[in-house]
Amino acid sequence: MNEVCRARVRAGEVLVGRGSPPAFVYVPLGPGLTVLPVGGYAESALHPWVPVGTPGAIRRAGRNADIVAERDVDVLM
Repeated sequence: MNEVCRARVRAGEVLVGRGSPPAFVYVPLGPGLTVLPVGGYAESALHPWVPVGTPGAIRRAGRNADIVAERDVDVLM
């Protein structure tokens, strides 16, 4: 499969920045990612194996949150 790859996100790295283009859908393979939404919504931990960024990729809309690694975590892209 050339369409899927595995990547490591290091603690403190921003996986997705608000306003960035929706280039990928990510699937975290373990805990460690936190979403920081705009609009005053509370931050929350992302669950492993739940795809992230699907609506934006489908709509081709800019990202509406930051996703930050709280610790090292692998993701499928």
